[in-house]
Amino acid sequence: METEYVSFNPPHTCAVQMTRGPQLIDRFAGTWRFDEVSPGQTRVRFRYHLRARPRWLSWTLTPLLACIFARDTRKRLAALKVAVEDRGLLAGRESA
Repeated sequence: METEYVSFNPPHTCAVQMTRGPQLIDRFAGTWRFDEVSPGQTRVRFRYHLRARPRWLSWTLTPLLACIFARDTRKRLAALKVAVEDRGLLAGRESA
């Protein structure tokens, strides 16, 4: 899948939309939000919107794709948490 940024406001939000993707996905867009909840603690939220094709089967395929994307998103957030907390991915960047 290829996407393009449609909004970018570092370090708080960004939004993307699909420009080219697999035949099964008709439309895809997503937002990522990063909210500081306390010093050194950030809440990260990914929100995706998608629609499957063919349109006549979208009513059943879209919820299935949503489950797959939700599972993948949970894995990505868990990996991000490990990278930041355990591996020190952002160590020394607090002042940046």
